[in-house]
Amino acid sequence: MKFFLSKTKNFLLLLMRFGLAGTFFWSAVHHLRDPLAFVIKVSEYEVLPARLVEPFAMVLPWAMMVSSGLLVIGLFTRPASGVQALMLVSFIAAVGINIFRDKVMGCGCFSEEGSQIGWPLLVQDLSFLLLAVILILQGGGAWSFDRWFYRLLFRDKEFNRES
Repeated sequence: MKFFLSKTKNFLLLLMRFGLAGTFFWSAVHHLRDPLAFVIKVSEYEVLPARLVEPFAMVLPWAMMVSSGLLVIGLFTRPASGVQALMLVSFIAAVGINIFRDKVMGCGCFSEEGSQIGWPLLVQDLSFLLLAVILILQGGGAWSFDRWFYRLLFRDKEFNRES
């Protein structure tokens, strides 16, 4: 029974890593295709000072891309999940602020307009945040490069156990 639960846990962690990484990667690709449209979309949220909008819009897609790549291979899973969790907190805050402002606009997540901001988008982002928090707490599981990397780096028996 323990073997089955261990394999199930590792499979679920793998699915979480791939799901979160795929979502962020696809969004990053969209933003990198048209950086100017993304700068405009970020400014429409009206939550950042004007001088920070462009640097934020230029750095965010690359942070999404790098953290997604790390999650796919399972290397530095906890830090990569932490970066994505911080991004999700910023998205949740921006969407929440604009819901309370009664602002009608597309989220700009996966297309220029995307779905409208609202409670469903907030619930979706909170769900992704839950996945990121689980990965922060659990790590990448046995089917990740984290396990082998830490084993080589620390040579500690604690990291040699099955996760």
